[in-house]
Amino acid sequence: RKPFEYPPFQKAIPYFPDYGYQATFYFKHDQLDKRIMKSIISLIEELKAKCKEIDDRYPKVDGLVDPHSGFNIGFDLDYWLKWCELLERKPSIPVKKAARMMGSDRTNFMKRHHKLKYTKGHIWFYLKTETKEDCEDMLKIVRRCAESLPAILLVTTAYKKNEGRLFGGQFMDGITNAVDAVSMIREVLIQPMPVSHNEISPEGGTFAFMQFFTFDRPVFTETSQPITENMIGRTSTYSETLARLDERCHIKRARVISPKDGTNTELIRQSLPHVVESKGLDRGPLTSGLFFVAFGKSSKRFDTILNSILGDPDGFTQDLMINNVQGIFGKLFYCPNTLEISALPKFTDNDVYPSIPFWNSFASENPSFFYNHIQYLHTMSTNSYVHKDPPSKRILFLMSTIFARWHSTWIHKFDVPRLPHLREFLNDDEKYVMQLSIQERKGYSYRKMLGEVFTSSKPLLSNGLIYGQSENFDTYRLSPKELIVGVTDRLSFGSGKEVMPYLKEGSETTLSVNLALTEAGNMGHIVPGHVYILKLGVAGMLETLRDKLEQECLTEDQRKFYQSAVYAYEGVQLYLLRYAQLARKTAKKMKDRTTQVIDRLNLREIAKRMVRLAYGDPKDFTFHDALQMIFSMHCCLHLIGQAISVGRLDQLLIPFYNKDIANGTLKSKEEAQELIDAFFAKFDEHAVLNQYNIPYGHTTLGSTCVTGRGGPFPTGDSMNQWIQQITVGGCDENGQDAFNDITMMCLKSARRLPLNAPCLSLRLTPTTPKEIKVEAAKALLSGGAHPILYHDRKMVNGLYESLRQSFIRSDIPEPDDLLKIARDFCSDGCFEPMFPGRTEFKFGYVFLLQAVIYAINSGANYQPAGPLSLAGGVSSYRTPLAVDIHTFEEFKMYFRQHLKLLVIGLYGLILNSYGNPWEICPSPLLSCLLEGCVDSGKDMTNGGSRFHILTPMYVGFTNTVNSLYNVKKIVYDENDVASLTILKMALINNWGETMVEPFYDTTGETGSLHTEMWAQRYKDLRKYALGLPKFGSDNADDEVNEMAGWLAAEMEKIAYEALYEKGPVSDKYEELKKKHNVPGKPFLFQVMTGSGTFENYVSVGASCAATPDGRLNGQPTASDISQQPYPQDQPVPPGTAPLDIIDCLKPHNEQKLDKYIPNGCEVDLTIPETFPIEPLLEFIDAFINEETGSNLVTVTCVDGLTMERAMVQPQKFDLVRNRMGGWSNFFVCMFDEHKKQHARRPVFGPHKK
Repeated sequence: RKPFEYPPFQKAIPYFPDYGYQATFYFKHDQLDKRIMKSIISLIEELKAKCKEIDDRYPKVDGLVDPHSGFNIGFDLDYWLKWCELLERKPSIPVKKAARMMGSDRTNFMKRHHKLKYTKGHIWFYLKTETKEDCEDMLKIVRRCAESLPAILLVTTAYKKNEGRLFGGQFMDGITNAVDAVSMIREVLIQPMPVSHNEISPEGGTFAFMQFFTFDRPVFTETSQPITENMIGRTSTYSETLARLDERCHIKRARVISPKDGTNTELIRQSLPHVVESKGLDRGPLTSGLFFVAFGKSSKRFDTILNSILGDPDGFTQDLMINNVQGIFGKLFYCPNTLEISALPKFTDNDVYPSIPFWNSFASENPSFFYNHIQYLHTMSTNSYVHKDPPSKRILFLMSTIFARWHSTWIHKFDVPRLPHLREFLNDDEKYVMQLSIQERKGYSYRKMLGEVFTSSKPLLSNGLIYGQSENFDTYRLSPKELIVGVTDRLSFGSGKEVMPYLKEGSETTLSVNLALTEAGNMGHIVPGHVYILKLGVAGMLETLRDKLEQECLTEDQRKFYQSAVYAYEGVQLYLLRYAQLARKTAKKMKDRTTQVIDRLNLREIAKRMVRLAYGDPKDFTFHDALQMIFSMHCCLHLIGQAISVGRLDQLLIPFYNKDIANGTLKSKEEAQELIDAFFAKFDEHAVLNQYNIPYGHTTLGSTCVTGRGGPFPTGDSMNQWIQQITVGGCDENGQDAFNDITMMCLKSARRLPLNAPCLSLRLTPTTPKEIKVEAAKALLSGGAHPILYHDRKMVNGLYESLRQSFIRSDIPEPDDLLKIARDFCSDGCFEPMFPGRTEFKFGYVFLLQAVIYAINSGANYQPAGPLSLAGGVSSYRTPLAVDIHTFEEFKMYFRQHLKLLVIGLYGLILNSYGNPWEICPSPLLSCLLEGCVDSGKDMTNGGSRFHILTPMYVGFTNTVNSLYNVKKIVYDENDVASLTILKMALINNWGETMVEPFYDTTGETGSLHTEMWAQRYKDLRKYALGLPKFGSDNADDEVNEMAGWLAAEMEKIAYEALYEKGPVSDKYEELKKKHNVPGKPFLFQVMTGSGTFENYVSVGASCAATPDGRLNGQPTASDISQQPYPQDQPVPPGTAPLDIIDCLKPHNEQKLDKYIPNGCEVDLTIPETFPIEPLLEFIDAFINEETGSNLVTVTCVDGLTMERAMVQPQKFDLVRNRMGGWSNFFVCMFDEHKKQHARRPVFGPHKK
């Protein structure tokens, strides 16, 4: 495990020993001469030799030995200045700064606080080994040296007790350290610096804060566990961070957030019990307590953290734990690299980065599957990755920063403040803006948000908030090592959106309430045509819009649209220029204290690139420019509240890639791969790991108005979802394979970067290259469910038919390019297929199970049945009583009637609300990236786009199939298990689990017995229902499979009938056609049936009563059209065998579900971590060859045991990701109901031939 560019002589810092000795040299009168220097250098060499001797006794793995010994050396700051003077070298800048700080009583943080002691000591050795005997041998070497010098030696013994747990064996120490090589280099070690001719770079040097503490033992050993856990902020059992933290707990006070990038100020800390042995110093009797040492790259870092812990020197101590300890003695030392001490060798052959036992205590048998970020960084940075192609050093550095940002969310909640009204940001010359139309004010608000507010580095208003560079907003920052710059919004889909208000109080706000819309209402949820911005550029787009605005004979709506779009793209241009300014400013700051010359050059290139994107011609764009342009537009759209996906990235980039490879701008594929990696990493910077620290309270009445009115979607289901999909592969517009080098690079990024976003979608054709399939399989086995797999032919055929039907049913000739357009599909925010840059998208949920409930209960929902609503709330057309439905065909007929009414209701909502967002929340920025809008002068919210997808999203498909089948088997088949009336009563009473009045007898003992009898009858009936064949499972029979085919076909028929049959919906449709038709561009809805629950299988189930498939009231449904999970109230049966991954999906193919559900019928599969790659490739081939599956499958690789462990030790499993039904989320961030549903999903195994 040779680490990459690991700085010299610091391998012992992350090595946590079982035994340690602190040996501190005290020289009389601060004496230092050549003899002392030579002796110390010889001591270092002798200790190094001893460490090699110790390590060589241990067995080697792959020819390498894990360190079993080591030592650190530190110098008193003033003593180090003398050492440099004696060597005739200049001390480095960080040391001079630290010496100035610690030399003043005012700035010396150890002298300012009464809880700390700042004592003498010149040279400090920290000796580390696995055994007491080895540690004593090393100490003997130090003693011999001390005896030859005019020095006093203070020795402190330290050793692990209770497996490294402190305070009476309760709490594990140091588990959140920056102990992997990447984080250590980033956070702990000083980076390369420019030096003069007689100066040695301090690269690899660090500072050590050392303190010996005594503590109030009864407080920790005799106080109740909840109190001590609250004091520390961790559980004593697994040392996990408490989800909700006291503001004064140690964990909270010690984790200081950097306002620059939202990361914790990290150190490497270590605590061990200690006993002090003093010879020659008058320190009284032996003292026992706690030895603490922390390593950090600057003295300022310690000052910042200690101020948070200790507070004002004259006040009380902030930290509850530190309130019960007291420092005895300690020091701040400088730990130089070996070259600074003298001309010692930089590396030795046995320099191996130590393993990390705590974080590796659970490790997957799958070597490409990482449970936590420490495992990941350690493996990738020490050449231990099984596939032998880790990301570059730059990318690992950036990933380490991203992990630190995620990690800060365990402790801190970053809640975005509300934005003030547009009028607050207008200067005197801009006051006229408030007299403009709503549409123009919308565009101007974009200009303000992008060009000023979200790119601000100083307060803009009297409230003092810095919106761009604040830890809460965090929208305006860059790192010198970044290749792609920009920041997406912090608020995920579930949190809502913060956009700038611009409506006037009074009639405008009244209208917004009546329409159930706000400024944040139109939320995107489509795929923009980045191809347009890559052809025109921002300057070209502005020129086009200004030319359009100057045309004569514009309607008022057209004028409003063009003006608002001009304002919006001026905002984009300002956004790009602001990042150019930030890059130049950052580079200028690095002039005298740079980390690397290459970083400064990179910043200058960033500045040039952003200016080029703001003003330049895309013909001159490089591959790097094109990537940055796409991401910058992505950021701009998300920041203004338009959540969108990327589209077909490999097709967008391939012209620029080919050009740069040909002209030598790109030197290699590896260079392009690094850029793709950097691009992927930028999408996931704001993920939250602690669900209790998710920001909320940002949804409004009109949020996420995908129907044109109201919202939002359930928020708790949608954490860490930003609707960020990238699609690759598939065919081109002529039907030829479109796989290219970028396709492979995206798959590699998905495999090597453990992100939850972007979600990668792979379109598979019959001639998909083998290397693409292999890489896709490797990526799936790495966890995270990337990529999702589309069946290209099935998807294209279904989408093409939907496009054709919109013209055929309207008696309009079919355009020639519909098949080409269908072939260009990509994934929207979850998996819905979309035509990038061509369509808007309207959809809403249709609850299939509700139609089952209404058919059983005469059009009433029996979920609220009881004393208040008796038999339930009337929700649909009244159909016959259960006792009067004599055949299953009758039951299906009434089920279909109720289902059709649900779809008609959805269509009525969408069509009657159509165009309303134009009045309140238009989308000028996004509209210009859709075909038809700029040419017609119509916003997408006003019918401007070429296509208009209309999707009834039927949710609960699998549960409904199983419910219909169970009704048939329980009630109408020859078995005659129960009547429909008895089944209805069982469901009203939640299968006997919750008996409700007036459906049971409450009178006396007889009533109680009667109630118990019926409750047991219902429970037995449920047991029977759960035991019946289930669609997609290994016990499925032909009947249940055919039921799925029947339901899918009826769903599609109803979707068309509800729109085209004569009635209020069809009349409204004709009205909209007349209003929005443009010559040569008829206004038509493209009906595309869908079945996505997406992430809402918990909320869908929560609003649904008990159902005949065996679900209890409120229990989650299956995701999408996946197999039904085991009931939430029951454990998974022990010894349950995995389902056959090919056989159990054959019915989806045989019943042609893809034909009836063209908007994507996703099947979510879970496979174990040890699933071999060969059977996975066999499954992929069977899917491609139409032997199994529908038109879309997802594969989550994770063990049930892994999920169980993650529930109790989440920080050890922070990289475990599960497919939510529409995207991937970190398992540890899910709420419990989601975790339980995932843990109960069926597991699939290899195909048995």
